[in-house]
Amino acid sequence: MRVIAAVAVVVGGIGLVGPQLVAHQAYADADTTAPVFTPAKPEKLVARAGRSIVDAVRTVAANDGADGTGVNSDGVVIDAKNLDLANPKPGTYTITYRAVDNANNKAEVTREVEVTTTEKLEAKLAEPMVLDGYSPHTRAEAISKQVIARAVVADETSPQAVIDKALQELQQAIDDLRVDHTDYDKAKQELAAAPAYVAADKDVAAAATEADRLANLKATTTPELTKATKALTTAIATAIQEDQARQKTATQAVDALEAKPDLALLATTQAVVDTVKDNAVKAALQRRVDAIRTALRPQQPPQAAAAPKTAAHTPKQTHSVAAALADTGANLWLLGGAGTALIGGAIGLWRHRNKLFKREK
Repeated sequence: MRVIAAVAVVVGGIGLVGPQLVAHQAYADADTTAPVFTPAKPEKLVARAGRSIVDAVRTVAANDGADGTGVNSDGVVIDAKNLDLANPKPGTYTITYRAVDNANNKAEVTREVEVTTTEKLEAKLAEPMVLDGYSPHTRAEAISKQVIARAVVADETSPQAVIDKALQELQQAIDDLRVDHTDYDKAKQELAAAPAYVAADKDVAAAATEADRLANLKATTTPELTKATKALTTAIATAIQEDQARQKTATQAVDALEAKPDLALLATTQAVVDTVKDNAVKAALQRRVDAIRTALRPQQPPQAAAAPKTAAHTPKQTHSVAAALADTGANLWLLGGAGTALIGGAIGLWRHRNKLFKREK
């Protein structure tokens, strides 16, 4: 801006000859106002690494006002220091805009420039993300974060903080993917419904332990849990099939024993029955074996009903009690009969006490 001043100059003197002559001269004072930038404070510039920002930084202008001397021919000078405008590298920079008017008034303003990189995020997006076999919730979360990450890459004005966050959240969603437990849960239900001997089987127990470990392990993959689940179901099926074979063999042995009861065959049949693991089946077979064992025990023949009576119950009658007690295999009815005989003998002794124990006079 220029300041205009007026100065009076005396040309003639004061005297008697004539009037005083005064001349007025006007001249311009020096411009004292610096140029003004538009915009006054340039906003932060965010750009992608490797892509020229030459045109992007040339959005700042300067003027010297209507009464100014005008900005010199250099216009706005951009000082980018160590920033390569044609091929910027990732990082944060500050560029300075400078302007000088024709009166040598200077002005400058700074602008922040952030050059971002999506190299790591794009590499992560390029990796195949297999979602089959994972639980619906974790699969949906991973897909959502993948969509967000792609949008961030497409927007070249995304700050580095936003890019880094998108990468972190995508990676977290991938890490949080959980294998679908549907088949594993079915296998565990099958095990719970199986007879107790199945869970006690060493191979089943080992397979169940490994499947449980993988099901609760954060980093487990679908193939790993699938393999462990298959091993568990196979172990369960094998344990059941093997005991069914033992049950069949034991049933055939008991059938043969019932068809032809024999003490020697009884022992071998018992050994076969003992191999059965299913408690319910084993108990049913054992009852059949026990019935045959009872039938094969030596039986005490009952006392002849037509035996002649004696004057008193003799030791022969009381002997049946001792015989019954001595025979550990005697039936209960036989013991009952022996007891009756003992009571009868006692009554007979009482009735004939005078004859048996007659005193001499």
